[in-house]
Amino acid sequence: MRKKKPKRRVQAKIREETLDIKASNDCWCMDFVADQLFTGEKLRALTILDIFTRQSTEIGIGLCYKSLDVVESLEKAIQVVSHFV
Repeated sequence: MRKKKPKRRVQAKIREETLDIKASNDCWCMDFVADQLFTGEKLRALTILDIFTRQSTEIGIGLCYKSLDVVESLEKAIQVVSHFV
């Protein structure tokens, strides 16, 4: 009878240092959210958040979200933030 191959042990990855965020607009995060409509069309949303305040600076929505749309959403978020500062 054949023996199972031994499982390889995965070495722990050294974590990078965390960012020191002390004020709003020091660091943003963005993520895509996807859903499907009743008609079968896929809907995508790009959410851009300020990590310090946890407020959404921009939410871009579209059926087809391309790289140019991402750049446009980021530019809108920068305009909104610079308007309030």
